[in-house]
Amino acid sequence: MEIIENSTIHYSPIEYPHQEFDGENYHIYFAYNIKKTVTGVENITVSVTRGEEPISVTAEHCTHPEMAQYGNIYLIHIVLSPYKFPKGGSCNRWVKVNGGWIVEELPIDIPISTQIIQIGCECEECYCTILDFEVDTPLC
Repeated sequence: MEIIENSTIHYSPIEYPHQEFDGENYHIYFAYNIKKTVTGVENITVSVTRGEEPISVTAEHCTHPEMAQYGNIYLIHIVLSPYKFPKGGSCNRWVKVNGGWIVEELPIDIPISTQIIQIGCECEECYCTILDFEVDTPLC
């Protein structure tokens, strides 16, 4: 996977993954401060415990001023559709990333192995009981 130069990424803390919702999909960013020049990623895999597979996964060199002040920042950017969980089910899903950053100055790749609990989901059909009768309108 090639590195995309990206100057539009919103601020993302280096120590933690960052999640954003654009009104349609969730964007998850895993930020890395790598002192060497990265030319790509190798053997990258993304697994999601619930819901659909990612819409896209990209490796990005972030030149946004808010991020560049922290060093030479590279991101794994994952786009996911909202997870529609069944009534009575669990909303949480784990997103796990593995692979390696390719650095031409090093004989081996810099490993990527990280995960985040992703909360972005919606209830498929939620009903509640009020005074012993069921409401027919979904509440979420």
